[in-house]
Amino acid sequence: MVDIKKLDNFFSILNKDSKKISKIKYVALGDSFVAGHNSKIGFNTNGNLTKGEISGLGYPSFLASLLQKNSELSLEAYDNLALPLSNIDL
Repeated sequence: MVDIKKLDNFFSILNKDSKKISKIKYVALGDSFVAGHNSKIGFNTNGNLTKGEISGLGYPSFLASLLQKNSELSLEAYDNLALPLSNIDL
């Protein structure tokens, strides 16, 4: 169970009497694994949150679904912006 009092410094709370964390905005960035690329399907399955419905078959969509189903959390936005064969040069 999430200890809301410890997270109070990082997240805003809608109502102190409520345990619901407000406005989680989730953006997934990464390569083909994050993009949900599946060789059996043949294309990426990036997902997003549209009208309360989560699309996509990658693990970021799975995590977004878990966040959305958790009664103590509130998922406001989700976008999977991953691209296969992408990398970040530091």
